[in-house]
Order: sequence, then C-alpha cells, then structure tokens
Amino acid sequence: MDEDNYPNGISIPIELFMGIPTLTVEVNNSKQKWFFDTGANICYVTEKPENWTTPVDTHDDFYPGFGNFQTEVYETQIQFHDTPKQVKCGVLPELLGLSLSLGGCTGILGINEFLDSSFYYSPRTGKIITDG
Repeated sequence: MDEDNYPNGISIPIELFMGIPTLTVEVNNSKQKWFFDTGANICYVTEKPENWTTPVDTHDDFYPGFGNFQTEVYETQIQFHDTPKQVKCGVLPELLGLSLSLGGCTGILGINEFLDSSFYYSPRTGKIITDG
C-alpha cells in the first residue's frame, strides 16, 4: 500500500528493536519508551509508580520463557504523540521487567488500547495510524 492510500488519523511514530516495535509514551509527566505488543491484553510497567494506590482488578497472564504470572491492575492515563488515553496497566514481575531494559523500555502498550478505535499498524513505514 502506498502512503497516499493510508487511512487518515493520528500518526504515531514507532521504531523497531530486534523486530519489536517501540514508541514513546508519557506516564506521570515522564516520557518513556515502551514496547507495542499485539499479544498483550493490558499495558504493563516495570515499576509501580508511587501514585498508584488502589488496584481495580487482577490479571493472569503468560509470557513465553517466563511462564504464568499474576499482577494487580491499575487505571492510569498515558499519552502518546499528544493523544491521551485511559488504560489498564499491570506491573511486570521483576525478572520479566529486567528483560525490557535490554531494549531501553520501561513498559508495554497492549493491543487492547486500540480495540475501541480504528488503527493501522505499519512497522515497515515506522508508524501506527489511529482515529483515537
């Protein structure tokens, strides 16, 4: 598909680290690099921010090579490319969180954060285009 045929919307730049897409996310007024994971149902951070005090849920998940884990889930607002979004976010187990640091990342943006909108994921052109 050539660029003239891309959908209209907010263009979010992405980069690839070992084939895994990354993007810049702002959390608690801090810009961070996160992986974009089309297999993750929720977002994750490597360390729980101090202002996250009351979890809204728990979430069971699985990561290949690590196995099953459970995390408390918090609701928080993030922002990427000037687009605010309310998300559900868990805290990764420490060992799994350390693996993100290899790519310079501190979190994971899960696919569910795009399911309430239309989006076009184009790793070859280095962007995600979304209508919200």
